[in-house]
Amino acid sequence: MSSYKRREKGVSLLLLSLTLVWLAGAATAGAVSIDPSHRYYQDAAGKPIFLIGYYGWAAVPDGYFIDHPSRYSTMIQRGAPYKINYIRISLCVNRFTSSTNPQSWNNQPTPVPFAYVNGKANLDQWDATFWTGLQNQCALAQQNGVVVMISIFDGVEIRSNGGAAYGYANSFWNPANQTASFYPDPDFNHNGQIDDGGEFYQTSNFNSSVGLGKYQRMLITQAISQTAAYNNVMFEVGNELGGSDPTWYAAVIAYAKSLTSKPITQEGNSVCGSTGCGRTSNLDGWSEHVANTPAQVKANVAQIVGQGVPAWEDPDGPLLSDANVSSDDLRRAAWYSFVGGAAGWGGFTVDYWSFGHGFNSTTTCYYRSLQSFIQDSGVQFWNMIPSHNLVSNNSANSCLARAGEYVIYVLSDASVTVDLTALSGSLPYRLYDPRSNTWTASQNASGGAVRTFNKPAGADDWVIYIGNGSGTFAGGACSQTGDPWSTLGTQQTLGDGITPGVATDAQGNIHVVYMNSGAIYYRKASSTGVFGAAEQIPVPEGAANYNSPHVVCDTDGDPHVVFERDWYPSTSKCWYSNRKGGTWKTPTLAFNGLLVLYSRLALYGTNAFATA
Repeated sequence: MSSYKRREKGVSLLLLSLTLVWLAGAATAGAVSIDPSHRYYQDAAGKPIFLIGYYGWAAVPDGYFIDHPSRYSTMIQRGAPYKINYIRISLCVNRFTSSTNPQSWNNQPTPVPFAYVNGKANLDQWDATFWTGLQNQCALAQQNGVVVMISIFDGVEIRSNGGAAYGYANSFWNPANQTASFYPDPDFNHNGQIDDGGEFYQTSNFNSSVGLGKYQRMLITQAISQTAAYNNVMFEVGNELGGSDPTWYAAVIAYAKSLTSKPITQEGNSVCGSTGCGRTSNLDGWSEHVANTPAQVKANVAQIVGQGVPAWEDPDGPLLSDANVSSDDLRRAAWYSFVGGAAGWGGFTVDYWSFGHGFNSTTTCYYRSLQSFIQDSGVQFWNMIPSHNLVSNNSANSCLARAGEYVIYVLSDASVTVDLTALSGSLPYRLYDPRSNTWTASQNASGGAVRTFNKPAGADDWVIYIGNGSGTFAGGACSQTGDPWSTLGTQQTLGDGITPGVATDAQGNIHVVYMNSGAIYYRKASSTGVFGAAEQIPVPEGAANYNSPHVVCDTDGDPHVVFERDWYPSTSKCWYSNRKGGTWKTPTLAFNGLLVLYSRLALYGTNAFATA
């Protein structure tokens, strides 16, 4: 072995392969229907369920990406061990490619419901890759006990959004992006979008199955037929359909219900508890993207629950789905939802993207603990109703109750009173810490009066369970399930080449070097995995078989590389170069006249060390 030392500024390094691999981690709901309480859903076995999950913003088929490396399969597999049992999948996310702005994360076109021919959407032809991908996601979710809410339409993709790829300019609903004239341009007011009254929402044409309405009905029919085999599926008419109206919604839901008995729900962007504020009358559930704080979740849920169908807050921004939202606030919001009688608690998938904080096991442990509370207590929440008047300081605290059973969520008070005057005799009670998933020992509370309860030691928010629950009250710490190093994550093909090397810098950028046709190439990606164009590293002796590059990064994030020429047994030269200052330097000969095999590089302080 030989060695070579060159003085450079401080550095550091790592190595992988040309097909870049992201690593992630991996875990039973039935024919979803409305529970007889009309406030929750139940699975095929008739078991009432409280939904906790996410709106997953991603390409539907695995192996394809929008402008972020989010994947439904990863969300399902990583979330299931934490009892995340609900995910929303939008069918109408636009097609991203290498030329859209933003571009697709791996520069490959993302399949959408309709086939694209020569860059245009053919609304008379389905994309088989897309629909097979949807079936695969539903099957995977079913195996992992996750309910899939299929959002059929998407308002985001029919708004202008400044001309971005996720807006109307790139939508397959835009006649400018279609292979033929399937219907007249629905942008009647010529403002660059069709999320306005009477544009995408043409009730008469929908009912008559003509024009745009014909293709909307086709998409509904296809979505229902392609997922008919999966008993964990329910439907939402659409995500954030801002210009819609109750009449159009009623027509769409009536048509969908003629094809399936699975629930068909409505989502709104306002707090709405009746038909007077925009709900249609034939819906099977109501969700809304409104709350920005736990306190707003509590207030909003109080207005929408108990109106004849399951209802819940499902924030899609900004503050309760931001990458920097605190896990504590998300825990509080989830508990306000549960004790407020909501059918579930949703959110947005920032936790699963490569920016922000990545997969947030703290938040998901809190969600798992809430589901564990339900299981460990055996609470019959589906038979209970919000009864906040029974607890003191009920502007901050909540109560869910039925005869002989109470769940009280206390935000922060050191002690609270609970009105048990309606209770005759006594009942066992336990205190619960939702942060640590721990229970106190059982004690008895006597009825016939207002009783006082004190916060358990070390708790922040806390819960009182009063009743003869059938559970084990086991509790226990949340184990970090799903080793993140054990499961293959997102893969990205960077191009033709062999003998690659890869390194990351302190900012999370990715640096890849490889040989192709006798030359050495370099590509850099941001921390989100979006790669720039390839750069050729200068060749020291003209065209030749340069190969086996090895790359490391210094503390400034600049790459350094060593590589060699020719193949065994003719390999006798090794060169060193770096990209300090933004350009590759003329390579320096490190070894000459020796047998050189698989040269390697390390940096320390102001020194660069090469071995071969």
